[in-house]
Amino acid sequence: MYELQKNRWLKHIDFAIADILTLECLYLVLVNFMISKREWNRLGVHKQVAVAIPIISILLYTAYDFHKNILRRSAMMELAAAFNYACFVSGSILVYLYLSKDAWKFSRRLFIVFFILSVPCLFAVRMLYKRILVRVAARRTPALILVTDRAVTEETVGAIETGDMRCHLSAIFCAGGQAPFPEVFPLEETLLENYRNTQPIDEVILDLTDEALYRKWAAFLLDSGLTIHIRIDELSKGLPNTMIEQLGDMTVVSASNSVAYPGQLILKRLMDIAGSLVGLFFTFIAFLIFGPVIKIQSPGPVFYSQIRVGRNGRQFRIYKFRSMYPDADARKKELMENNKMSGQMFKVEDDPRIFPVGRFMRKHSIDEMPQFLNVLKGDMSLVGTRPPTLDEWERYSPHHRARLSAKPGLTGMWQVSGRNDITDFEEVVRMDTEYINNWSLLTDVKLLFKTVAVIFTGKGAS
Repeated sequence: MYELQKNRWLKHIDFAIADILTLECLYLVLVNFMISKREWNRLGVHKQVAVAIPIISILLYTAYDFHKNILRRSAMMELAAAFNYACFVSGSILVYLYLSKDAWKFSRRLFIVFFILSVPCLFAVRMLYKRILVRVAARRTPALILVTDRAVTEETVGAIETGDMRCHLSAIFCAGGQAPFPEVFPLEETLLENYRNTQPIDEVILDLTDEALYRKWAAFLLDSGLTIHIRIDELSKGLPNTMIEQLGDMTVVSASNSVAYPGQLILKRLMDIAGSLVGLFFTFIAFLIFGPVIKIQSPGPVFYSQIRVGRNGRQFRIYKFRSMYPDADARKKELMENNKMSGQMFKVEDDPRIFPVGRFMRKHSIDEMPQFLNVLKGDMSLVGTRPPTLDEWERYSPHHRARLSAKPGLTGMWQVSGRNDITDFEEVVRMDTEYINNWSLLTDVKLLFKTVAVIFTGKGAS
């Protein structure tokens, strides 16, 4: 699933909001110290300016691109930009006071102090926020690879990584030519699959001059659930959800099996946060009830954690209530011949590794309740696909990986369709990719309601 980028008008709106809050808070603090309550009530001009500051800031944001390249500015450049912005806002306040004919009522001392302090305040908030963004960039920055048959130069690599998108080019798969880049591999399906087993890949830049080679790799990459970006001068006929975009300094045609817009993703994340907070409350209650029983029936920890594979190969630690005996992982190989799933999943009828209360917990999905913490952290979503184990992910074929082109979830199509009744892994993949390709918020809501019914009845689970 491809997360469509914001358009220019919405770009850096977070910095614009931070600027508005900074100036408004600074003004109100100064008013509190420099203007008496009597003057505040008697002279309405100070209240008017308090309302005018955010309005002026919004108008300036829509008219001028004050935040262009803000993520790449040095400290000195940012200080100059903060001074420039403060001049525009303060100048606009003066114009407003002049036109309203109330300038004589406004405190000159307040205006001067506000202007002087707005520069360092804007600078400090912006630099702090940029530092925070840098710390979380590793999770949000798309991991890209370049698939090409051209002679790659530093100029090409620089063009890809230029711009506020801050994309990370992690490897180059080249059918010809050399590249001054640490990770360069021959263009072969086996090598790319081996690389994907150990490294996350979100998107691929496709720059191939041979049409047959281009068609082959476009089909292969889309089949494995990856988003591809094609140079604008390459053919794009027949690709789903094509969009012309700016990637760094290059104009590309992007294609993906599924596209999600920023507003949809924001609502989905808000739904995840709200649902996970409610879920964690009930998880605590379940812990009080089942924790002692787990300890009695199987001495050991109440919780179980395991490394799983999430969106596009990212690894994370999943949490559960323990429902198996402590040696369950070691005994898995002994039970492989009894695996009732055909394909890259494991499930055994009447699994002897599960202790009595664990069966009840699994039947009603109580053992998975601690995963609300994974949802709150952002590793998972309420609705998605089942996250595979590391050994399952390594055995996946390319088209199997498409089921993890979106965040894994607590519930999904397979879970509400009677997961114990579906034993063909290819059917699971089909259902998961169908969910991703036709995703909508309404679909998530429907699946959540179906999940509630499944949990209470225990239908299709064991």
